Amino acid sequence: MGISLKKLISLGKPKNKIKAVYFGCVGGCIPYEDIKLNNETIKEKGAMLGSCTIIAVDETNDIVDTATNIAKFFEYESCGKCTPCREGTMRVLELLEKISLKKATKKDLDLLEELCRVIASTSLCGLGQSSTNHLTTALRYFRNEFTDKLK
Repeated sequence: MGISLKKLISLGKPKNKIKAVYFGCVGGCIPYEDIKLNNETIKEKGAMLGSCTIIAVDETNDIVDTATNIAKFFEYESCGKCTPCREGTMRVLELLEKISLKKATKKDLDLLEELCRVIASTSLCGLGQSSTNHLTTALRYFRNEFTDKLK
């Protein structure tokens, strides 16, 4: 705790310029900048440290593809007990795949955002409640990567 994000990322010796950092699958996504890694600083950005896992995304990677991979994790990990998580994570994944294939419209993106709000506020456990953090923060900071793929 307290190390700078730049220092931590440099230890991994990235080959390309980093554009985003995910705090694991549940913590959310923020643009890469040199900040102190502590709960307060990350919370100010709308994310959370979670289990303190860092996923650095460089400029050669697409945020929509990254969000889709994380959505696959949540869809798979859902226990299926509550409808918002069971059905919602599946629908989130479908919408992200549709966006990736450039077959989605603005209406689909709006639906995706509404679905994220519903899943987070109505799921019974922490997995469902946090399953869309990665996506809501990615949409906040990297919306253009989603809208550029709309038809």
